[in-house]
Amino acid sequence: NDNNNNNNDNDRIRMHYLLDHPDHLEMFRPAHNERGPNKNQRQRQFRVVLKLDTGYHRAGAPWDDPESVELAWQAETLPAVELVGVYSHCG
Repeated sequence: NDNNNNNNDNDRIRMHYLLDHPDHLEMFRPAHNERGPNKNQRQRQFRVVLKLDTGYHRAGAPWDDPESVELAWQAETLPAVELVGVYSHCG
């Protein structure tokens, strides 16, 4: 049955990557030349969430540091990255 073998977006596992340091961007750079189904358009294949430290000092980029905003901009400029949100451990 073709319906059982249908590989659409609902059948895939969606993974999000937490980003809290500029060095972590390096793992996404090799994918920037890969192309999607439309060979003229790059495919955004990594869904990234910016991890912010909101005061508990557990992990994350400091929420009040301008470099954290710069980190978000750097992530968004990588063709293989889709910045989808922010995350914080609140307690």
